[in-house]
Amino acid sequence: VKAIPAMYQSAQEKPSGLSIAVPDDCDFIAILRGSPLLRAGPLQSPRVTPRNGSFLYPGEKMNLTLDSGREAVHFEVRAIGTAIIPEGSPTIGFHNYALILIENALKNTRRQTLVSVAELNIFEKPEILWAGDLDRDGKPDIILDRTKGESQADIALFLSSSAAEGELVGLAAEWMSLGPC
Repeated sequence: VKAIPAMYQSAQEKPSGLSIAVPDDCDFIAILRGSPLLRAGPLQSPRVTPRNGSFLYPGEKMNLTLDSGREAVHFEVRAIGTAIIPEGSPTIGFHNYALILIENALKNTRRQTLVSVAELNIFEKPEILWAGDLDRDGKPDIILDRTKGESQADIALFLSSSAAEGELVGLAAEWMSLGPC
């Protein structure tokens, strides 16, 4: 995460935005501002590259554990749903697709649904853009594209520090775009 000037900000002002990027990537993932929980500097992040990219097919999971110690709480995102090929369609679709964040502690397992879609076609697939400890509290935070179609983006930032009671993460910010992105 690095500090950057916000749009329409003069060169003399202190940077008020934050850019999230992966070192191997030449482009940023998201630009944020306005939260005292977020600050510039390196972040702890598990490798977010499942074998099929950032979309998880039903039955796949992504490990989000930030600490490899024996007593560490383990987190994962798991996809559920039923794959179908609609009649007359050359592409696959999914019934009751969901992405679920799971916390596996020694004596407790908690779950939270991040995305739930009754009917999903392959062109509307939600994708995990980034996961790691953005607010530096030792628990994973997630940036998802909850896309509803090819020409719409629905980016959501889930922070563990924004979670309500009983939740693992809470929706901290979202950005929606209509038309080509």
